Amino acid sequence: MHQALQVQASTAGVTIAEAVRQVLTRAIAKPFSQSKPFEPGARVALAPVSAPADLVGKVKARAAREQVSVAEVVRRALNDFLNLNEGRE
Repeated sequence: MHQALQVQASTAGVTIAEAVRQVLTRAIAKPFSQSKPFEPGARVALAPVSAPADLVGKVKARAAREQVSVAEVVRRALNDFLNLNEGRE
């Protein structure tokens, strides 16, 4: 996931944090695909991402609506981003 975000950021000429904000902004407005079960494996922590208050509010509202954590909403959004990009290769 981190590598895909690095590629996205590099291609768009933005930071990884900005790439995450862009992915969240696009993803929060639509339903998530059926999430694959969590698979433990190599983990790379993403640094905290500063985001506009309205985006944070939307992410928190989505988490409450789906009865999951904010981190899970972010994970699902990034997972959908990765699955979409895998289909383009």
